[in-house]
Amino acid sequence: MIYGRCMGKDEAKALKREGALEDTNGQMIPTFGFTNKVYQILTQMSGDATRRFFRGIGVRNPDEVVIFETDAMPAVGPIPQRNGLYEYKFNPGTPVLIRDRLRI
Repeated sequence: MIYGRCMGKDEAKALKREGALEDTNGQMIPTFGFTNKVYQILTQMSGDATRRFFRGIGVRNPDEVVIFETDAMPAVGPIPQRNGLYEYKFNPGTPVLIRDRLRI
């Protein structure tokens, strides 16, 4: 399955460098299922609309959406979100393969 994670610049750089989901607090990392429908929705939004979209579910510093694949199974999910996405949570250190990045 393909997943996405909205994140700030520093986290995106670390993900690219490490190739794994990381959280400095040792917490599970929230992601969302990334389908063709989700891609269409996000690419049709303005940057401000995309930031509001992700702030509505608690993303603090939305700067880009990283789209990735992993062979790992999520520890939690799917959890329906108010904005229509389905949340999945992974353990820190989960290896990922980055497929694309959408700048906000």
